[in-house]
Amino acid sequence: MTATHRVPWPLQRRRLERASDYWLSTTRPDGRPHVVPMWGVWQDGRLYFSTDPASVKGRNLAAEPRAAVHLDGGHDVLVIEGTTARVHDDEVAAQVDDAMAAKYVTPDGTPYRLAMDPPNRLFELRPERALAWWEPLTGPTFTRWAWNGGPDPEPVPG
Repeated sequence: MTATHRVPWPLQRRRLERASDYWLSTTRPDGRPHVVPMWGVWQDGRLYFSTDPASVKGRNLAAEPRAAVHLDGGHDVLVIEGTTARVHDDEVAAQVDDAMAAKYVTPDGTPYRLAMDPPNRLFELRPERALAWWEPLTGPTFTRWAWNGGPDPEPVPG
């Protein structure tokens, strides 16, 4: 792979920050996949989202916290794999709530707040690895990254 064809991480980070929809893939207890679109916020190297613990997504995450998320589209592909966990830090929850309110509005124009969905709980996806490629380009663009503790990943050779 030549460096000119590698997918740059700063571009992918901006896409994650600006995305309105994220597709989360979880695993049902019987092994079948469950994929749903959802709202979320990419902040400090993690994806934050809320869900009802009693929902299929919530039950799946309770049984198997490993998950994957990807953005819309099949031409500029980004897939992130990681482990999810409930967020119990009130300061982080307040920051995410403010970011959600700035990003999303309800059909009547009201800024979305996590408290609007009382059964929902805040979760985070802690990324472990990511892969991306640009489908329309000729030549190799497949790029991998791995997280080593910081908000941004390091490229994985290969």
